[in-house]
Amino acid sequence: MKNQKGFAHLVAIIVIVIVAVVSTLTFMAIKSRQNDAQLAKNANPDSGKHTSATYAVCDTPEKIAAVNAAFMHKPFDATNIRFITVGDDTQSGDPRFVYPWITSGKSVTIYAPADGTLSVIRHKVAPQADGSTHRDFDIFFEMTTDCQATYRFNHITSPRADIESAYRGGKDQPTGDYANGGLDDPKLIVPLKKVHVKAGDVLGTTTGTPAAHNFDYALSILKEQPHDKYSGTAVCPLDVFPDPIKNPLMALLATDQYSGPVAGTPCNVHEIGR
Repeated sequence: MKNQKGFAHLVAIIVIVIVAVVSTLTFMAIKSRQNDAQLAKNANPDSGKHTSATYAVCDTPEKIAAVNAAFMHKPFDATNIRFITVGDDTQSGDPRFVYPWITSGKSVTIYAPADGTLSVIRHKVAPQADGSTHRDFDIFFEMTTDCQATYRFNHITSPRADIESAYRGGKDQPTGDYANGGLDDPKLIVPLKKVHVKAGDVLGTTTGTPAAHNFDYALSILKEQPHDKYSGTAVCPLDVFPDPIKNPLMALLATDQYSGPVAGTPCNVHEIGR
C-alpha cells in the first residue's frame, strides 16, 4: 500500500513538472509572437515610427540559393543536444523556430552560421522561485547577402563580451516589462554599436530556459516586399547547410518533447497561421 501511495505521489509530481514546462513554453511563444509583432510595427526602433523604406527581396531562386550558400558553419555544438523540436500553431512553441533541447546542467556553444551584423538584441530578466534571477538574451543578425535575410537565437545565457556590451540597458534591466505582460521598449533593442560576425565565430553559450533547458533558432528570408524588413518568411534553419552539417542536425529532429529523435521527422517551419 505504501508503495502504491509512493507511486501515486511520483506520478503526480511528474504531471506537475510536465504542466509547468508546457505552460512556460506556451508563455514564451506568446511573448515571442507579441514582441515580434511590435518589432515589425516599429521597423525603425530609434524613432519608434513606421518606415516606408524598401528592402532587397529574395525573389528569385538564384538569390535564395545565395542565402543558403552563406551558411557555412554549424549553428551550435550538438554534443549536449538531446533532440530538436519544431513549434506549431496548436501546441506550445512558435512555428517559426526550431527548439534544441539541452541536457540538463550542460552548456552549449553557439556559433555564427553565416556572416552577419547584430541588428536586434533583447534582454530578459526573470526572478526564479528559489530567489535567484535568470538572465538571457535574444540576438538577431542581418546577413551580408544581396537580399534581406536574418538569423536569430533566443535565450542565450552568456553572449560574447562585445555582443552583450551592445545592449543599451543595464545588467538588471530587461528590454520589456515581460513579467507584467509588457512588450519591448523599441529603443532598448537597437544595439549600441555594430557587431560584425563571420561564419564560425563564437556568439556565446547557453544553458537554455530555466524550466525546459532549450533555446530557439530561426531563419527569416524576405521573399516579397513587405511593409517593413522584419516581415520575412520563416524557413527551416537546419535545411540550408551543406549535407555534412545538415544531416546530423536533421537526425536530431523529434516529433515532440517526449519521444526523442525520430528518423525522417520533417522540419516544418512556417509563418504563424500559414
